[in-house]
Amino acid sequence: MVLRRILSSLGFGGVDVDTVLSTPATRPGGAFSGQVRLHAKGDVEITLVQLLLVANAGGGEVELGRYPVADRLALTGGTGHAVGFHLATPYATPVTLVYGHPMPGVTVGVRTEVTVAQGSAKTDFDPLGVEPTEIGQYVLDALGTIGSRFARSELRPGSPVTQAITFYAPVPQGQPVGPHIPQLVFTLAADPQGLTVVAEVAGRAGPGDVHRVTEEQFRALIAQPAQWIELVDGWVRRALDRVAALPDQDPGSFMRPPVQAGPAAPGQARQPYAYPAQGFGGYRYGGYRGTGTLIGAGLGGAALGFLGGMVIGDMIHDALTPDVAPDAAAADAQDTGTAGAQDPGTADTYADTGYTEQGQGPESGGYEVGGYDPGGYDSGGFDSGFGDFGDF
Repeated sequence: MVLRRILSSLGFGGVDVDTVLSTPATRPGGAFSGQVRLHAKGDVEITLVQLLLVANAGGGEVELGRYPVADRLALTGGTGHAVGFHLATPYATPVTLVYGHPMPGVTVGVRTEVTVAQGSAKTDFDPLGVEPTEIGQYVLDALGTIGSRFARSELRPGSPVTQAITFYAPVPQGQPVGPHIPQLVFTLAADPQGLTVVAEVAGRAGPGDVHRVTEEQFRALIAQPAQWIELVDGWVRRALDRVAALPDQDPGSFMRPPVQAGPAAPGQARQPYAYPAQGFGGYRYGGYRGTGTLIGAGLGGAALGFLGGMVIGDMIHDALTPDVAPDAAAADAQDTGTAGAQDPGTADTYADTGYTEQGQGPESGGYEVGGYDPGGYDSGGFDSGFGDFGDF
């Protein structure tokens, strides 16, 4: 994808800045590559070109990393210059894709900042997909195997920023689906040695359960998939056991709005669920009983993982929404909007003028930060059958 911003407002005649990412997706700690293409409208001296890796969530933007890729470039009017880059993402980069399918809530991308003597300006947002680390993918696959379903993904402030993935607890076969189903939160923090998972109950204050899996432990566990599923299932069961642990005092609770069951809108405070322990409304989870497979199962791990979350969300919404009379529903269904409206899009007016190339990738003399070894990662092998997702 090519993005452009003409920087003529800075008073130096204008520069076309095109950032092209040759890496559509990466992983936390992985690499992304591409080119920054500059075309001068007039004589200009660029003092610095930087790439900003950013994450968007809930209407806000967080800077994850800043990478200088070029400095002191003197361009004459009508000439161009290309700067190649090969950069490493921070391990705190949030996940936005699972098996190639978007995980709603968070997006990651690149902005290019060009600085001259008169000032600086940034390009638009160029999206970059981020798949989980291998351990993170197996965690999500195990959650899908035991019957958990995705609810939402958010960012939590801090240094570094962390990603919180909220999901519905497993619904054993034969038990009803409704607003009484607990929501759990897994905060995933990857690093070169492994993965740390903090398991919490959505809407409950206090520290969660901290679980740590090193690369060595991970390799031993996935040799026996049942053991890996049992490990992650144990994290879920332990978190559910904390549901009954209410604080002795809750200062200020008298003046708060009444507690309501069900999910809150992203970015809003969560109210505790109206159930004691795991038994309210007939919900009870005693642990995963199947043999399980890690192929094609997951929180969106296969193409249907997110659909599983949508199914539960729709059923809960139906349980909380009163019936509407047919006449009223028909009146509400009348379309008074902008039927036939079209998106004119944007025209690509960039003139492909010849430019000199500074380098692209580490082998061509361009900028390089960190190393990256994909390790034979294959994100495409999965079974998209409904069988691994259980019955709702």
